[in-house]
Amino acid sequence: MHSDNVTSSGYAITAPASHPATACSMRKQMSPCIIALSLLLASAGPGLNGSEKAQASKIIKRYFKEQDPAKRPAILAELEQLDHPSAADLKHFTKLCFKLVRTSGPKQKGKNPYGCTDRKFGGEYIMRVPSRAKRGSKTGIFFSLHGSGGSGPGTERHFGMPDSKLICVYPTVTNQRSGWTQPEGERFVLAIIDELKRTYRIDTNRIFVAGHSMGGFGSWHLGGKHADLFAAAGPMAGGTFGRGVVPNFRNLPLRVYNAEDDERVKPASSIRAFEQINKELRPHFGGYPAEFHLYPPKDRIGHGIPTKHGHDLRSIFQWMLKHTRNPRPDRVVWEPSLAWKRHFYWLRSEDGRGIIDVQRKGNTFTVAGGRGDLSIELDARLCDLKKPVIVKLMEDGQTNEVFNEVPKLSLRVLVESVSIRNDPEMIYLARIPVR
Repeated sequence: MHSDNVTSSGYAITAPASHPATACSMRKQMSPCIIALSLLLASAGPGLNGSEKAQASKIIKRYFKEQDPAKRPAILAELEQLDHPSAADLKHFTKLCFKLVRTSGPKQKGKNPYGCTDRKFGGEYIMRVPSRAKRGSKTGIFFSLHGSGGSGPGTERHFGMPDSKLICVYPTVTNQRSGWTQPEGERFVLAIIDELKRTYRIDTNRIFVAGHSMGGFGSWHLGGKHADLFAAAGPMAGGTFGRGVVPNFRNLPLRVYNAEDDERVKPASSIRAFEQINKELRPHFGGYPAEFHLYPPKDRIGHGIPTKHGHDLRSIFQWMLKHTRNPRPDRVVWEPSLAWKRHFYWLRSEDGRGIIDVQRKGNTFTVAGGRGDLSIELDARLCDLKKPVIVKLMEDGQTNEVFNEVPKLSLRVLVESVSIRNDPEMIYLARIPVR
């Protein structure tokens, strides 16, 4: 760390930041992907005939209706004999898939404190919903995670409402001993996002997470493991350990603070994380729009929250809310670590290991690093699907071209991408195996 980055507020390392639905609101939500799909129509092949479309519709409806995850792959495999769609077919089935995914699980119809509808990872949370969201306007979400011994209601009283135009969620962790960094807490937050996507018209490019103490650890963890889901993360008086977190922040704005006189959470892990960002990751991969503020003992912050103008909660939240997610970054850095998370931005891997680095320039993708299987998923806004896509693989000091052709459109890939994400900004139409 460099002494020339010391500021009056402490030790700061900074880098500039990059860069329920009615039928009417559903049409508005789908419009970007429909426009992108329309760009393909000029080169569309013959596609599915009438009976094939009817058969595919039945299979897709069964797939979304099936609640047992173990049975879904077999249903999806039935599409293989029909997987020769035209772009017009995909446009039709995109509308169907989003209609089905929004009814594949329950909507949130409760009141404070809300009970998450997920049977396995459910819990309670406080939620403030602006009238614009209730009217069907596109609305983002702000998660505030509490510390050890805290609760959702306590966090609401302490943090307030970061933005009156966002849906503000204050969950109470389901297991205080495991906190937000273990599957119980982590999957609880993701389950809330899923049910809110089914209930309201969510702006998926504006989902934020911040937290203090145990919630700071949770913000580090959720932000890194799921950097493709959030617009910004704000860990406060927390830290991070283990793999699959820090490298993944390449495209996610991150604002962190710790205090040197904090006796409950030492700043050592955050310092190590930013040393990794500044000495290893940013020089090699670029990106990493991250800020770290380490407050000296003279500020007497301890395990609290800074109150100086420019460093108080309001300022932290204002910094976060300036950002929106980029769902199609030109470079993705991913260190997979969760067996159940197989997608990250436009990458897919069943058993990936190590740090995977993929760069895109036009229709050319260059893959380096990592081990295990890897695929690239494509849409018409990521590259030109009417032209050949080139994939180069760098291994053992050599670069080999492993793919060079016009990608095959896939109904199966479309169905999977919609069912996994329920995100109009991440709809994929083709998949290229890299290794």
